Amino acid sequence: MKKLLCAALALLLAALVCACAPSAPNATLTLKKAELTQEERDVMSLLGGGKTAIFDFALDDSIKTVRVERYELGAKGEWEAFGGGSFAVTGTGRIALTLDPAHDEIRVAIQDEHGTSAIRNTYPENGRVGQNIATSLLEGEMRFGAGQEVPLAVQVLTGQKEIVTYTTDYFFRPEEYLQYGYENVYAVTVTFLSDALN
Repeated sequence: MKKLLCAALALLLAALVCACAPSAPNATLTLKKAELTQEERDVMSLLGGGKTAIFDFALDDSIKTVRVERYELGAKGEWEAFGGGSFAVTGTGRIALTLDPAHDEIRVAIQDEHGTSAIRNTYPENGRVGQNIATSLLEGEMRFGAGQEVPLAVQVLTGQKEIVTYTTDYFFRPEEYLQYGYENVYAVTVTFLSDALN
């Protein structure tokens, strides 16, 4: 009887955890670094300023909103949000991300079949002039589930001459950055949600 009760409780707990967790990767929800035409690359080089990347997304009818979040790595190895925004989104589209510490700007623009929305924030710390910069961007194609946070970029700013960089997957292991004593580490993520924007 005890074994049966334990098994039932284990199943109930598993069901609750699954209900609260982001959904599993979905073959119809994709995000990848955009393959730009030569004309698009030329326009981006004219704009200059900072590290700019463009990502293509493809969504199914279940996704209604995208949440953009900007983070700074805290002294204890935890990500601290410092500004973001949510946008209604459907179908296919693009995300343009610019990380430009020289001009104190982090810009994100979301474009889908209904138009374009954008947000701009400043970096939370001053005194970045003369710092060395290393930026890791999402590479390849990623399949994801609704509610799954996807890191687009991680950027290190430091006075150190040598910077060890990681893929954006290391957003989920921020303690890796702490061991090097970098002065500033930032990240930008997106989360696609099935809830409609209020």
